[in-house]
Amino acid sequence: MNGSGSSVRTFAQVSKEDNHDLVQFQPFDEVKSELTQVEESEMSSSSMEDSFARVGYSREAEQAVNEQINVEYNMSYAYHAISSYFNRDNVALPGFVSYFRDASIEERDHAQMLMDFQTVRGGHTRLAHITAPQADFGGPHGKTDALHAMELALSFEKLNFQKLKELQGI
Repeated sequence: MNGSGSSVRTFAQVSKEDNHDLVQFQPFDEVKSELTQVEESEMSSSSMEDSFARVGYSREAEQAVNEQINVEYNMSYAYHAISSYFNRDNVALPGFVSYFRDASIEERDHAQMLMDFQTVRGGHTRLAHITAPQADFGGPHGKTDALHAMELALSFEKLNFQKLKELQGI
């Protein structure tokens, strides 16, 4: 009974008692086939490799996303190394330290977003080795180290953009 003295009825009760032609949604009946797949998968040895979230997500796309995660982490590592270079006492350019530290964090965040995407799509993240970046970023051919670092950053960003375009094509 509710506060007004009338009884509260569920959707199923209303349709049966009032004899209306209401469409009844039966969620447990609707998911029986999926639950059967889950139970069968739990019994199989490959259950750790398969994801119930994976629908229309190819192995090729999964591998390409993993490669892009590696690109993002490598760029983050390179930007972190450049930040460290500009933080040295004999270089000491705090604005460049901050810029490249922020760039490193941004690339690492991109990798994390891709890892989250991989999980949502039912894929598995497989991290690869990160290449050790160079430690000295003094400019070649008379360029200043600041100019050289910015040219490197521009080259990295162009490369990353190209890699993302390739990923989008899959």
